[in-house]
Amino acid sequence: MNTNIKCPLLSESASFSAKHTDLKECLNRPIDVGGCTIFVCKSGRAYITLNFQPYEIKAGHILILFADTVMIPVDISEGFSIFAVPVSDK
Repeated sequence: MNTNIKCPLLSESASFSAKHTDLKECLNRPIDVGGCTIFVCKSGRAYITLNFQPYEIKAGHILILFADTVMIPVDISEGFSIFAVPVSDK
């Protein structure tokens, strides 16, 4: 049973990865950004909180988040797609 409430984007054995995602598996859960994660929104829109402040992500937006940032997706449109590059802090 997984008791981790954070949504991981990177497996524990990997030092980095690159993938397209819709973040639906992370809806209403804090995302574990590892050491750093770069996000590039490709399509659609999402409402998120960053350190408990609301933001909207739309196509063309770029986010660079570090380990001390709390990101929670709270609403995701149909067709939302984001490219994520999480990098481990280990």
